[in-house]
Amino acid sequence: MRVRLENGHIATLTVKIGRTMTRDEFEYAIPVADAEELIGTAIGLVIRKTRHNVPFKGFVWEVDVFEGAHEGLVIAEVEMGDESDNPELPDWVGDEVTGQYRYSNQALALQFEQEYNGL
Repeated sequence: MRVRLENGHIATLTVKIGRTMTRDEFEYAIPVADAEELIGTAIGLVIRKTRHNVPFKGFVWEVDVFEGAHEGLVIAEVEMGDESDNPELPDWVGDEVTGQYRYSNQALALQFEQEYNGL
């Protein structure tokens, strides 16, 4: 699950189901106060990033530019309708990290917390 707060005015709760390249996602608007409370009780580091939607040859790439503790990290993913989709890769795409746990939001939040606390 993910709680997203945008500009302090828009809050969403996202539930992702599945472990393959394509997952079902359900997104719901929630009150800003609820999002603030949920974020305040999050375990580990709250991930801060700016997302850019970049259209490229029939697909939309979501490019996340991380801030704070993960400043300098940029991750791009393409939104596919089906695992059989074969989008052309833009020249600016780097190494494939799909399925690498260390790049998941969960790992970025928890591993940083462990490193920070000397665990």
